[in-house]
Amino acid sequence: MSIDMHCHSSSKPVMKEPGYSNTRDLFDPPYLDKNVQKGFDFESEAFLINLFKKVIENQSGVFQHSQSHFDSMYKGGIRVACISLTPMEIGFNVLKQNAEGRVPLLKKIAFKRPNTKYLVNPKLVNALTGYDVDLVEKLQSSLGDYYEGLLLREYHMLMSYNNRSIQSGNLNYTIRIPANKSEFDKYAYKDNNLTLLLSIEGMHSLMKAPHIDSVFEGQQEKRKFTRGDINQEILLLIDQRVDEMKNTWAVKPLFISMMHHFWNGLGGHAPSLGRTIGAIVSQNEGMYADFNQNGIAAVLKLLKNSPIYVDIKHMSPQCRKTYYELLQFHQELKPKTGNKKFRFPVICSHTGIAPVASLQHLIDQRAKEEDIINDKGSFLFKSCINICKQEIEYIIESEGFIGIQLDEKRIAGKHVRQKLEKKYQSNMRLLYVKMLWANMFEAVRLTGIKETWDVLAIGSDYDGLINHLDPYPTSAHFVQLKQDMLQFLKSNDDIIEMDFSLTRNEINSLLFDFIDRKEELIEQIFQKNALRFIRRWMN
Repeated sequence: MSIDMHCHSSSKPVMKEPGYSNTRDLFDPPYLDKNVQKGFDFESEAFLINLFKKVIENQSGVFQHSQSHFDSMYKGGIRVACISLTPMEIGFNVLKQNAEGRVPLLKKIAFKRPNTKYLVNPKLVNALTGYDVDLVEKLQSSLGDYYEGLLLREYHMLMSYNNRSIQSGNLNYTIRIPANKSEFDKYAYKDNNLTLLLSIEGMHSLMKAPHIDSVFEGQQEKRKFTRGDINQEILLLIDQRVDEMKNTWAVKPLFISMMHHFWNGLGGHAPSLGRTIGAIVSQNEGMYADFNQNGIAAVLKLLKNSPIYVDIKHMSPQCRKTYYELLQFHQELKPKTGNKKFRFPVICSHTGIAPVASLQHLIDQRAKEEDIINDKGSFLFKSCINICKQEIEYIIESEGFIGIQLDEKRIAGKHVRQKLEKKYQSNMRLLYVKMLWANMFEAVRLTGIKETWDVLAIGSDYDGLINHLDPYPTSAHFVQLKQDMLQFLKSNDDIIEMDFSLTRNEINSLLFDFIDRKEELIEQIFQKNALRFIRRWMN
């Protein structure tokens, strides 16, 4: 049994027009089957994209097939998954100035939508993601509300699978979406169930969508972001929709991240987009900013009365600092007894580890963030989107969890593959396994305590904007991944690459008493830690 604490199984299927002839079903055959491209409508202008799919995937960080559909998860031994609902942000549709020509591989597709000033061509969006061209055009022209236009659509589509059974070849299982811990306990331990939890990525999901013009203008301006006054209109809408999720949804989300890729009027985000997409659209507005009063009020609303927990992923370092201060010192959030630092769990659902001591270090590195992202000698990814020692300690103290992401651009420096591909060409699986273990062992090395192993889990981010690990492209490959990670633990190999050094003696020391229980450590990372978190915090 495995648990994936962050994936986007419904994100590609929901971005198809209802009734569309090739609408992708969430019960899809694994991608290696002959029906792999079912549901992806590559227009004639994207012909070259089809010919150079692998190159484009590596450049864009977007896998052009479904990765975490139900059959794939079940085949991979996943029996519990947290499905992240996430409406496509308007920012993905606003072309960065001078974007055309930045990505030579895509030059055969017009970047700009015809007869517009700065809208991204829907066929380009389609070529990179498989989203339906007509639907993208509609969203660009008339999306007024993320919640009503996209979030509810995805939520209802996913909930329509609850209690549905599927027999596909030798796979025979039932989808279960429990509403509470009692139902979770009833379903999660049965091998013929695929049990799904809900989360949401980005508080924009509960808000009105900004007008395209305002997004474009915001990306050009260099505004100073301040705490400011509460915007009652925004706050009223958030209050109403959080109440709806808590009181009227059949299943409420377990957690929600405050930010995603673009400014949402609540607080700042960390730089997150990969090479190709980052060359086409701009994240500049609000990047690195702190929470404003609306964002702080939204945190309070989420955590009070039947809490929906907050995921720190995508928060700027300054926002994360403010959030931790709220948890520890705000009258409505701080612990009710003096012997605990936290009353609510600190969660980072999908991440890598930045090998630095403090959050202040990540805040202070802003001026050289671009150089850090492009560092040619770094084996780990040291950007501020990843978490540091101080945050790992908070997660341990609060009984939260860390989902290690199956995303090359989060768990490894930008040039790792380029520098080491020749060395590992006969065994690329070993290189990727070393990337994963390097992040996990670094977390333990930073804290120096065995309890770090109790919060490490997997948050794949499959079907998100990830640069997947090539030997493990879908959820169906979890079985192979577990085997390869165990094989490394049992070997005498070290992890000494580029600026990273971990000898076998150091590895053995950091294993603590798991040195004689390596199989148990694998099960702890792939299921037991996540299971403990869910049972501890699910209402």
